[in-house]
Amino acid sequence: MGLIDYTTMVGDTVPAVSAALLEYATAGNGLFVRARRDVCQVAIPVAAADIPGLAHVDAGIELLVPKVPRSYLVRLFESARHACVLAATPVEYLCYFAWNGQSWEYLEPGQEASATSVRPAGPGLDDHARATVEIHSHHEMPARFSVTDDTDEATGFRIYGVVGRIFSQPEISLRVGCHGHFLPIAADDLFEREE
Repeated sequence: MGLIDYTTMVGDTVPAVSAALLEYATAGNGLFVRARRDVCQVAIPVAAADIPGLAHVDAGIELLVPKVPRSYLVRLFESARHACVLAATPVEYLCYFAWNGQSWEYLEPGQEASATSVRPAGPGLDDHARATVEIHSHHEMPARFSVTDDTDEATGFRIYGVVGRIFSQPEISLRVGCHGHFLPIAADDLFEREE
């Protein structure tokens, strides 16, 4: 098993990911980046193709642990609003979710925030290394990933999110990022459904 592997999906079944970091998989429906970590595995399409005789790979994310509690999403929006109220101006907010082997943890690192950026600072810096999910707010701006987000999130394998319009029409955008490759995912792929 190498850090990066190259696999051809010969036959009818799709084998498990074997690379420590990621693998490029040539499948009947194109080229994919596949990776696996403690809480999820992902297949991200890189290029579409029709290659007879190879197994097809389904793009997507599969959680290997229970979904994140819906209450964390509620807490995220409340905390993002509170950060703006506390600063008396629109500021971004950052939080992480980490799987501790039994349950999800909501982590709120110390942070330096402005109207257009947020970064961890001071207490909680080690939370960044443990995090599987990283979400930040765009206060009243739409929940869209910016060019800065694309650059900042181009390394590693993590689920990223941005929330927006937190005071008027709260919204969230999520994606899984795997070493510069991104795949949008739905909120229901990560969070428990509302009851």
